[in-house]
Amino acid sequence: MVYPERWLNFVGLGRMGREVLNTFCSEINPRETEAEFFYFDKASEIEYARENRSLRISNVYSLEELDIIEIPQFKDAAGTIFVAGLGGFKTGANALANLGKEITSYYKNSSKIYAQNSLALVALPFDFEGKKMREKALEALEEVKKSVDFVIVLDYNKIPWERLTVREAFERANKLTSRILKSIILPLIPGWQMICIDWLDFVAPFECSTGRTVCVGVGEPKEDGIEALKSALDNPIYNAGVNMRKAEAYFLSGAVGEDIPFSEVERVINYFMEKYVSGEREPFIIFAAYLNNEPNTFEWTIFVPVDTCLDI
Repeated sequence: MVYPERWLNFVGLGRMGREVLNTFCSEINPRETEAEFFYFDKASEIEYARENRSLRISNVYSLEELDIIEIPQFKDAAGTIFVAGLGGFKTGANALANLGKEITSYYKNSSKIYAQNSLALVALPFDFEGKKMREKALEALEEVKKSVDFVIVLDYNKIPWERLTVREAFERANKLTSRILKSIILPLIPGWQMICIDWLDFVAPFECSTGRTVCVGVGEPKEDGIEALKSALDNPIYNAGVNMRKAEAYFLSGAVGEDIPFSEVERVINYFMEKYVSGEREPFIIFAAYLNNEPNTFEWTIFVPVDTCLDI
């Protein structure tokens, strides 16, 4: 068996990529994640971030330098996750589409025997950012879908932002996106995982063409794990007309208070299995759980492929 030198590359593009990866890196030591962090933006934005000492990401490049970055730099990872907002078409989405196509093509033609996949975590802008930006974002989304294996789309308009200031709305969006990012990677980190799985175990069994979309349900913190699970099922930030409760595959990632007995985690898993596995239909389910600093709480994030084509 040939093992990769590292599991994941994270590529942040534009302002959203910066804010989300910065939030992630401020909470988690990137050196413990078995991941490499890359960041691309306008040179002026990078300089501004450096002046404010808010740039915590390694491997920082201007968008102009995309042309000189050789794709083999990514060859030793099992997969790449892109993080970008789709409102700034030239800043983030265009770069994501071009870089994503190259990396996905590289992975597909690789002779490595471990799974390699590319995933994009992208966001649609708030309605208050204007109709033109929304149209650009939807145009960009179609290009992104052609460029990577899986796309997680976050529609920020699902956030109840009416009573928030503009700053609070964006902070809420960045925090939520960072949490989804943590749900993907934290089960990989030594010392964090309670159930150790690889997110590639989730995507690898789906022998699909590129551009498959993933729906995400984000639950509220609860002291009861089953109630937290129900909350996630009832709160998809991107639903695409999908009934979360009738999906054919799930990846459940939980943030669990470190003082909670493991029997409680097992109770949630058993509840889900009893609820959604029947003689007629048995969905493909993967669980992961990582420790949360909040005592006595559960938080679940549920990932569901929108276009399912199982080949297990």
